[in-house]
Amino acid sequence: MDDGSTLLDTAGTGNDTINAGAGDTIQISNDGSSYTDTINASGDAGITLDSGSALDVAGSGNTITTSNSDTLTAGGDTIDAASGDTLSLSDAGGVQNTIDGSGFTISENNGSVAFDGSGTLSGTGNTLEVDADSVATVANTNDTIDMSSGSSLIDNSIHGGDTINAASGDTIQISNGGYSDTINASDDASITLDGGAAANIVGSGNGITAAGDNTITASGDAIT
Repeated sequence: MDDGSTLLDTAGTGNDTINAGAGDTIQISNDGSSYTDTINASGDAGITLDSGSALDVAGSGNTITTSNSDTLTAGGDTIDAASGDTLSLSDAGGVQNTIDGSGFTISENNGSVAFDGSGTLSGTGNTLEVDADSVATVANTNDTIDMSSGSSLIDNSIHGGDTINAASGDTIQISNGGYSDTINASDDASITLDGGAAANIVGSGNGITAAGDNTITASGDAIT
C-alpha cells in the first residue's frame, strides 16, 4: 500500500499479508477462529478489527481499534478498545502496548501492557502499567503492577502473588482469598482489604482499611 491509502479486507478466509505505509487506513474482517491476517505496518497506520477477527501486526506506532472477541498480536501500538470488548492479546517482541478506552477486558499471559483508561486484565505473569486517573482490575496471579500517582487498582487475583508498586495518592482494593500480595507503597496510598485478604505492605504513611479476618504485614501505617 502507498502512504495514505485505504484497504477494506473482508476476506473471511484471512491469511492475507498486507504491507502498509505511513498513514494508511485498514479494516480487517476475517474468521479469527481459523484465520489470521498479517500487517507489516511502518508506523502511524490506522487499523480497525471487526468483531471476531484475528491479526498479527509487525511494526509499532500504529493505532488499532478493536471490536468484541478479537485476537491480536502487536507491540508498541495504541489499542482503542470499546466498552464490552474482549481482546486476546499477545506482545510482539515483548514490546508494551497501550490500551485506551473503558469497560474492556484484555486476556494476556506473560505480557506487558499499559492502561490509559479503565479495564480488566486477566491472565498470569503480566506487567501492567496503570496511568494516572486510570482504573485497572486484575483477575489472576503473579502480575507486576506499576501505578502512576492518582490511579486505582482492584486486585481480584484470588491466588494472590501480585507485586504492586504504588505511588502517592493511589487507591488499592485487595481481594485475594488469603494468598498474600506485596504492595510497595511510597506514601499516602489508600489500601482496602476485603474479608480474608492478605497483604505485605512495604513502606509507611499509608491508610489501610481491613474488613476482617485479614493477614497484614505493615509498619508505620494507619490501620482501621
